[in-house]
Amino acid sequence: MPSLFKRKKLKLWRKRPGVFTSHRTDFQKRKKGIAKIFKRGLLLAPVFLIFYFVFFSEFFAIEKIDIKGNQAISTENIEEAIKNESPALILGIFSENNFFLSNKEKTKESLLEKFPEIETIKIEKKFPDILEVEITEKNPLILWCRVENCYYL
Repeated sequence: MPSLFKRKKLKLWRKRPGVFTSHRTDFQKRKKGIAKIFKRGLLLAPVFLIFYFVFFSEFFAIEKIDIKGNQAISTENIEEAIKNESPALILGIFSENNFFLSNKEKTKESLLEKFPEIETIKIEKKFPDILEVEITEKNPLILWCRVENCYYL
């Protein structure tokens, strides 16, 4: 009767390979899944680094503003108006002081609104950190002054 009390090992996973799996197979599947995630991370990391470098680093921040053609309006006033326009945020995250995100048309409109003496403005961006502003001022024929304000006609 020795075989009566002998414990038998269940080896069902060998008989039916599709139903039962071994611990070794589960470990290999988990290892492959982790490897896929790691590979995707390695592929996405450079994309995020480039994105950060382009939009958040100081390398592409506009540092120098060249202003040409102004006579009646001081260069400091124009620079201050442009710099006050730049700190606005796009989507609450990106600064407009960035070379790629600065809006030439918006800057042009705000300068024309703040300085009525300006007739035309031409704005160019020079890579990586220069903003060139060329101004043509109106030629006044008549200067009409009242108590507090003076007007060019």
